[in-house]
Amino acid sequence: MSDKFARIYSHSFDISDLENIMDEFGHQKLSLSNPANKQIILLSDIGEHFPSSMNEIVDKIKNRHTFNFLWWRDEIENMISRIRFMDDKNVAEDYYLDGFEIGADIKEIVTILTNRFKKRVIDRKSFGLVIDILGRTIEYDWDRFFTTSNKELDEADKTLWTSRLTVLGLTIQKVDQIKLDMSKFDRELIGNTVIFQSLSS
Repeated sequence: MSDKFARIYSHSFDISDLENIMDEFGHQKLSLSNPANKQIILLSDIGEHFPSSMNEIVDKIKNRHTFNFLWWRDEIENMISRIRFMDDKNVAEDYYLDGFEIGADIKEIVTILTNRFKKRVIDRKSFGLVIDILGRTIEYDWDRFFTTSNKELDEADKTLWTSRLTVLGLTIQKVDQIKLDMSKFDRELIGNTVIFQSLSS
């Protein structure tokens, strides 16, 4: 898919969550419908396009079926997303950002997704956020990190994270577990969650 990515980990995802994302992205003129033909497109895991509808997406969410789909800004530029129902307790929202140049556009998307995470933390729905606009941690097993107990990270992981991430949101308990030096990041505390944002992003 993409090396530049954002990912939100939550305990739930329902129709209202999709509606909220549609509203938030709408301010950036991103839509589920292709502006040329008003068509919603689902994707296979290998990138095949399939015409779809809002009803089909709603059914997938209700039945907790993972699916890939496109956001459209115009007929050419788009963003691939995936809603992944990982198990009975966890769901991930994946956003692949290669359609955006480093600059104002991608910063707006980072802001939207970070604010979305903050709201969901307050509502006790989300517990993890990672945004990497340089695409240097795409191979890291973020699923395992956010959904299992972790011992202290090794030095290679610490260097990878602290030099390359854009935003990282995780619980205070997780911060204490991994003993990670995030001094190069601005930090914001919301409830039991800390959001670290690169001072250079």
